[in-house]
Amino acid sequence: MVWWGIALSEFFGTFFLILLGLGINADSTLKGTYIKNNNWLLGSFGWAFAYFIGGSIAYYSGGNINPIISLSVWLTDQITFVQFLDYIFFQILGAFFAIVIINFLYLDQLKKTDDQERIANVFYTIPAIKDYKFNFLTEIIASFVLVTAFLSSVWYGFNFFEPLFMALVVFAIALSLGGLTGYAINPTRDLIPRIYHSLFKIPNKGKTNWSYSWVPTIGPIIGSLLSTGLIWIIIEIIGEGNPFNN
Repeated sequence: MVWWGIALSEFFGTFFLILLGLGINADSTLKGTYIKNNNWLLGSFGWAFAYFIGGSIAYYSGGNINPIISLSVWLTDQITFVQFLDYIFFQILGAFFAIVIINFLYLDQLKKTDDQERIANVFYTIPAIKDYKFNFLTEIIASFVLVTAFLSSVWYGFNFFEPLFMALVVFAIALSLGGLTGYAINPTRDLIPRIYHSLFKIPNKGKTNWSYSWVPTIGPIIGSLLSTGLIWIIIEIIGEGNPFNN
């Protein structure tokens, strides 16, 4: 893969993921939209479709659109360290531009909404019950499921069907584990919007909750490392070499 192919693929894939994902957040939480109530099922569908579209657009680079996926891909020797850095950089860049557009498109709705928590929920995750140990564990397990599913799909050669498969995985996570923390399962999805919320002008916003930010950032990374470690153990037990290099 050439670097500019990775750049365009991950930039636009992540851009569409965050644009559509935060868009469904804004639609379902802000005043002045056609969606009147925060519907979890609708939001779960929205994020699953966003993952499918983003992953399909980023098919050239493997449809990572998530740093913890790229981490696992690097640790299983599918890409070099330099390529890994390219993935992360353009994922962050794509996410940032998507956030800028969401803030602009929903400017009137943000002005109409005086609930600071609802505004924050457009940009970053907020746990249903703040209990750091359980919130952290939830993000680890949910991310473990996501990465294990991704690596399995690569191992078994799902190819073009991989974005659809991963969208179903995201949907399943949303309905089963997502209601506890808002299922970040992606540091770029939570940390970059949180930074934007902190630094840039957003109507009626309150203070950015930084005390919780480590949970949806570190939790997914640990989940990815555990998943990748499990995959390597399975590879060693089978003893047929690295299937990701075949």
